[in-house]
Amino acid sequence: MTKIHKTILLILGIVLIASNLRSSNTSVSPLIGTIVMDTGVSNAQMGLVTTLPLFPFAALSLLALRISHRFGLENTLLVSLILLTGDILLRSMSSLEMLFIGTTVIGLAIAIGNVLLPSIIKIECLVG
Repeated sequence: MTKIHKTILLILGIVLIASNLRSSNTSVSPLIGTIVMDTGVSNAQMGLVTTLPLFPFAALSLLALRISHRFGLENTLLVSLILLTGDILLRSMSSLEMLFIGTTVIGLAIAIGNVLLPSIIKIECLVG
């Protein structure tokens, strides 16, 4: 594979990963009214749904590099993307419990991605 192909794939991968990290969290706000009507949650519970990803995000952000040192940078990022995909599906189920569980684990997946994606960019720019 030529250097230009590697660069194009790297840029494409970065854009796709970054857009998926953002959209899974920001997609809730426009759907709040629909979620409230479908699930019957209160405004306080809906506020918790929008805040919930921040707690695991803050906690795991501190540990993401340690985890990647143990399992590898790319492997850890891949697992976080698989978690993110699974939890988006989990959160889409029409169950209040799945909404809260999926939203919490989405915060974990986003934390890993947010910490490790800049590391991959730095490594690829320095080494690549």
